[in-house]
Amino acid sequence: MKVSGGIIVFLCGVAGSLVGTAVALSQDHPGVVANTDQAHVVVYRTGRHRDPKMIKPSVYCDDKEVALMYAQRFFTINLSPGQHRISSSDEHTVVSLDAKAGVTYYVRVSVVRGFWINNTFKVEQVDTNTAHGELATLKPAEPIHVKAPEIVSTGAISKR
Repeated sequence: MKVSGGIIVFLCGVAGSLVGTAVALSQDHPGVVANTDQAHVVVYRTGRHRDPKMIKPSVYCDDKEVALMYAQRFFTINLSPGQHRISSSDEHTVVSLDAKAGVTYYVRVSVVRGFWINNTFKVEQVDTNTAHGELATLKPAEPIHVKAPEIVSTGAISKR
């Protein structure tokens, strides 16, 4: 079989552009690369129902601050399998997970309006279908809002 030099140059050019695209995508979406040895917890905040957008509660995993939760944003926490606790700034509600490798969990953070100006933050685990519907219009968290980049990813969500 005879292969012309032009075809080889073309194929090398295509391969090079694909590698360049992959590098650009990884730079646009910094964070931890998801793998099947870990559990993944997608944390999000819709910002609906008169949710004050200027309130940015911290999100904690196992008592460690991992990110600030801005309205209409999401991020993913990549965890080792086992027991984990997800909470927000005031810890009025906590989601306890027995995380399994390769499984994705969804946690919604919302602001609960209090008397006068006292707001509290509610964290709740939600099912996959509800989460996918609510996540459809949300944007990834800004990398600057991440406090634990070793476990938090701000990349786009793949449906798992």
